[in-house]
Amino acid sequence: MSGQEAWNIVVGLLGMLGGAVLRATWSAIEEMRREVLAIQKANAETYVRRDDFRDHAARVELILERIESKLDGKVDKT
Repeated sequence: MSGQEAWNIVVGLLGMLGGAVLRATWSAIEEMRREVLAIQKANAETYVRRDDFRDHAARVELILERIESKLDGKVDKT
């Protein structure tokens, strides 16, 4: 076996090893991508959007103000 043949074998083996590492890394990245998409979908279904929260908070504030004004009118005057 000549030096060139040995070098070709070493380079080929290193190439195979590098390819296996790259394939494993790519698979892990794709799996993480799918997990992130699933988390994003779950968050969109579970949590309230900020503008919706503001609308509901404003409505609750108006109702509390009405209750407060009614309570002020009901104060016992002794």
